[in-house]
Amino acid sequence: MHHFATATGMRQATATLLSGLRTDRAGTLAAFVPHWYRPGADPALIDGTVRHLLHATPLIDRLVTDQAAYDPRPRLPRIRVPVHFLHGELDTEVPLSIPRECAALIPGAALTVVEGAGHMSQQDQPDHFNAALRAALHSTENGHAPGPVSGRTGHGEPTPGSFPS
Repeated sequence: MHHFATATGMRQATATLLSGLRTDRAGTLAAFVPHWYRPGADPALIDGTVRHLLHATPLIDRLVTDQAAYDPRPRLPRIRVPVHFLHGELDTEVPLSIPRECAALIPGAALTVVEGAGHMSQQDQPDHFNAALRAALHSTENGHAPGPVSGRTGHGEPTPGSFPS
């Protein structure tokens, strides 16, 4: 999202990442990918993601290049379809402030925070992610606008407006 284009030091970080991908793709990905998961995530899951990314070589470079200049904020208020962000609580790759800001700019958008999940919440906490996804799809299916929600799904009691796990 837009923090790659606007946050201090992100353009240089992106250039450094691209350089690393060109000179030592496997080593760069092996060092970079673990940050996408919660602390203590299964190493096999991380290794599988690295292998998958190694097979998607040209797409990853393009993604990194494109995200360095991407800022959707000016267009977000014009979106007129249901939007529901699902975002990992422990995501260090895209800070939680980013989907909160984007959801606030889209009329009727919602956000659910997936507790205990990192950037790859669908893999990191699949049961919690799937519960949140089912709830978001259900609200859209029934014609209910999701409304501005910053709920949680995961361990413990849900916050008001959130989706229980």
